[in-house]
Formats: sequence, structure tokens, C-alpha cells
Amino acid sequence: KKGAVAKPAYYGKTPSQSAHPAKNVPTGSGQYSTSGGLSGKTITIDPGHGGSDSGAIGPHGVQEKNITLPISMYLNKSLENRGAKVLMTRTTDVDVYGPNASGVDELGARVNVANRSNSDALVSVHINAFNNPSVGGIATYYYSKTGNDARLAQKVQYQIANTPGFNGDRGIQEGNLYVLRHTTPASVFVELGNIQNSFDQQRIILSDNRQALANWLCEGFVTDYKRYKKKTR
Repeated sequence: KKGAVAKPAYYGKTPSQSAHPAKNVPTGSGQYSTSGGLSGKTITIDPGHGGSDSGAIGPHGVQEKNITLPISMYLNKSLENRGAKVLMTRTTDVDVYGPNASGVDELGARVNVANRSNSDALVSVHINAFNNPSVGGIATYYYSKTGNDARLAQKVQYQIANTPGFNGDRGIQEGNLYVLRHTTPASVFVELGNIQNSFDQQRIILSDNRQALANWLCEGFVTDYKRYKKKTR
């Protein structure tokens, strides 16, 4: 599939040590399930940015952090309704590590939520920001650290890419992103439209559309887990 523009190895912070391997990041037991149905699985949701980090800002002052959180809260409910146990890296407008933390500390804190709990998967929710306001669409990033990351990305992207009201399917692409590299289980990083695109922005600020995006994200996890025999690592 056509991929989106490659992302850097960090997000929302000045480039720092976050582009290098994490130090002293707890990994839990390393046991996670990749199949057997969604019920009983532990999924970590990471609403991108928050607190002192606004993320991308749209032309009318809309901040990415204020879009990713409500979508993530809707996703939390959708996954719980399908029997999953859900962990959130944040549930309010806060920094996960602490205000004005370094990139490596903030991103490491998000990774720790998934790894310490032996989560079965992680999804990091974001809104893209292209300099060209005419560009739009949805993309899903993965990092091939397990045999399941690309598969999960494909299932999630398939469900959300054709969401009505957005500017198309930007496909899946391998991305050298901190939260993807250092999370032990399969993980995906979704970009739900372009905050600079007035068409996309009007869609992502409406509550009904945020709920719909969350539902489609949930269906991506449902279809990924139900097609394979139970397996742990």
C-alpha cells in the first residue's frame, strides 16, 4: 500500500536521547498473546501528547492532544465492551512522566505502561500534520520487532482507512518510532487525518466521528485476534 511520509524516531519533543535505545525500561515477563480472540487480552492505549506537549496545532488553534484523548477514551470503552482489559497511558490532559520532561523520559513512561503490565498490544493515537493543507488521509505505522506488528497494522488500517469523511487511505508503513521500537508486544501508531487540512479537521472535532474512528480501531483489533490460533511469546 501507499505509505505516509516517514516519521522521526520521537514525537512532540525536541530530538534527544529518545532517538536511541531505551535505558532501564522495565519489560515485564515478556509474555503476551497474539491471538485467540480479544476477550481477556490487555491492550494499552496511548493518547498522543498531553500536558505541556500540545502536539500539532491546527489553523484554528485546535490542539492534537485534545483530539487524541477523547478518541482514545471512546476506544477504551469499545475494547472493554469486547472483553478486553484496557490500560491508558493518560486519561486527562497531563504529561505521563511529568511536565516538560525530556523526550526519552516522556516516551519511556508511555512504553513502561505497556511493558510492565505485560500488555498484549499497544496503540498510540495521533493526528498528522502536513505542511501541505490539501493532503489528508489515515495512516498506520509499525516497527517489525515481532512477527505480529505488520499484521496488526494491516488489520487496523483496513478497518479505519475508509472511514467516511476522510481523504483516503495512506496505507501502512514501517516507522522508526520510539514507542513502537521499545514496546515489547505488537504495537501500532495511527495518524487519523491531517490537522492542517480543514476537511479532516472538521471531521475529527465532531464527537460522532471520534466515536466512529474508535469503533473502527477496535474492529481492527477484533479481526486481528480472531483469525489465528492461540499463541504466546
